[in-house]
Amino acid sequence: RGEEFPPVSVPTPAATPVPVETLRRIEGVYELRPGSEVSVRAYEGGLAVNDWLLVPESESAFFSPQDYGRVTLRVDDEGSVVGLDWVTGETTTVMPRVRELDAR
Repeated sequence: RGEEFPPVSVPTPAATPVPVETLRRIEGVYELRPGSEVSVRAYEGGLAVNDWLLVPESESAFFSPQDYGRVTLRVDDEGSVVGLDWVTGETTTVMPRVRELDAR
């Protein structure tokens, strides 16, 4: 129809080093949707959500290069991680933490 669209902007995350000990408090199993769970594991430099990488932008915010998502921690009054909010475009997926990881 001859319409002009603005160029797509590619996010540029500001990767921030976060000690792996700090990232370990996020480890656990989270519910993606009823009946579907994902494992979050810490490694030197970031988090792995199943096979997806999350790049730390701070101790509580992460960038997902696979879907250009932004992931933030949900914490309770004691500071324990109780879930993740994964925002992709206009969609927010709330992922509650359901249990600890099995032994390594």
